Amino acid sequence: MSDKKKYFHVIANNEPREAFDKGACAIRRIMSAAGSGHEHADYLRLFILSLYDSGFWPCDLDHLRLLEPEYQLAVLQVLALDFAYPGSIRLYLEDHEELLHRWWNEENRRRRRYGTMTWSIPRL
Repeated sequence: MSDKKKYFHVIANNEPREAFDKGACAIRRIMSAAGSGHEHADYLRLFILSLYDSGFWPCDLDHLRLLEPEYQLAVLQVLALDFAYPGSIRLYLEDHEELLHRWWNEENRRRRRYGTMTWSIPRL
């Protein structure tokens, strides 16, 4: 079974311990890459912001499709964690509130610059 299918299986069969272990590692990996000079850091920041407040920062699947397979899998692991332990991601993110506020402000500046609330990253 491929890794992606395995995490859909975890969600469907409610295997929360595995989801917690893998998701906790994945959120740390995503946060690290989102704060670095990684080529897809913008996409990862937007994903993190959507976990924090999806009403204000809707997640664009086109952005996630452009990620490297390792980060696509990490996104699935984080979502599996969020489904298995509702609210756990938000608690984790609240421990990084200062960083989230900085990203929030940076992305808001981009939104204002492009004149839209649903700013889109230019296609590659």
